[in-house]
Amino acid sequence: MYYLTLKGLSNCYLCKLVKTKYSIILITGLFFSPVKAQNPSIKKATLAGIRQSVAIDTLFGNNAYNKLIDVLAGDSMRYTGTGILVQGWIEDYYPSGKSLHKGFYKNGKLVLFKNFFENGQCERNFQSSDPINSVLDIFYEDGTLHRQIIYYNALVKKVADYYSNNIPKRQIEFSKDQKYLIQEKTWYADGNIALEFKLIDLKTKKYQRKCYYPNAVLKEEGNLVYSYDTKHYYKNGVWYSYDAFGKNKHIEKFNPKSIPN
Repeated sequence: MYYLTLKGLSNCYLCKLVKTKYSIILITGLFFSPVKAQNPSIKKATLAGIRQSVAIDTLFGNNAYNKLIDVLAGDSMRYTGTGILVQGWIEDYYPSGKSLHKGFYKNGKLVLFKNFFENGQCERNFQSSDPINSVLDIFYEDGTLHRQIIYYNALVKKVADYYSNNIPKRQIEFSKDQKYLIQEKTWYADGNIALEFKLIDLKTKKYQRKCYYPNAVLKEEGNLVYSYDTKHYYKNGVWYSYDAFGKNKHIEKFNPKSIPN
């Protein structure tokens, strides 16, 4: 992880709400130092930490602004240096003067925004078509799509990751209430399928899983049953496994006496 100093954020306040809906977004890079606030239910905070800097995750970029996104139930608000909630278009810059962030704010919360690499390429782009549906695209430094997250009612609905050569790496889809997984696929860097995992019976919470060798030959296949209580998947029924040439088939049966609900 490395750090970039923000000019635009160094003169503003971030207000962290105490009682807010939990956001499943993983937030990194904001360091809060509490100061006295008029409303005891709200903590006002200034950017602190490593010389008022925002951490940049080397894997998925600048996540700091995600805490300000309104429709994702972000738990922070942005203030001016005089303690007023920011409104309208705001732009932050790298120390070099190049654009880092352009966002539209309403009552201190982000409505839409773009972040940029110092070379000018878009680092991420967040948009909402309505209060329920929104999309966050995250890019590699050359402009290639790195990750796309589709949200429904502030929860992650779909995630798609890509290798730097634009080959799909992972796709995952959840139910709208995020109580269960619908499907997941992963690929090797050369584009060959690595894993297929999908819901085949909602009532019994049964899934089908197939794993593949790097040469695309089927390695293992079978069904699993999901337990809401333990959050685990249990092998159930007949499972088949193969060697790297698709031969020497091995059969194994699983019949758990009791699978938690």
